[in-house]
Amino acid sequence: MTSGTRQKTETQRRRYLPSVERKREILDAALIEFSSHGYAAATIERIAARAGLSKAGIYAHYKSKDEVFEDLLETALTPSLKDDGMLPAAAGAALPEVVASYVDQMYDRLDEPIVMATFQLLITESRRTPDLIRRWYDR
Repeated sequence: MTSGTRQKTETQRRRYLPSVERKREILDAALIEFSSHGYAAATIERIAARAGLSKAGIYAHYKSKDEVFEDLLETALTPSLKDDGMLPAAAGAALPEVVASYVDQMYDRLDEPIVMATFQLLITESRRTPDLIRRWYDR
């Protein structure tokens, strides 16, 4: 490895990101690993390497591979809420309007590659990780 390559790699690993952005990178890497290798075969080491982190870097944000998977499901498949915890168009709206807003938002999110890939992952892994899927579903 040349000194320029080593310096570039060290610089990439040392860049500071806010926790939210770092988690986004981890989840992107995890989605690729889970989709490529399946949940059981994916490892924290490979997720970390793909995200440009060490294992400790992953563990600074997540306690386990299960927690990474759960956050991936929750992040990709949970509708966005406003700051007050309400669904868009929910404050003072009639129930049909709230439902229509929710359905519209979910349809719009289906265009996002991460959402579709996560749905596919959820379907393919549901037999292998039923307890994990059940916990996500119950939330």
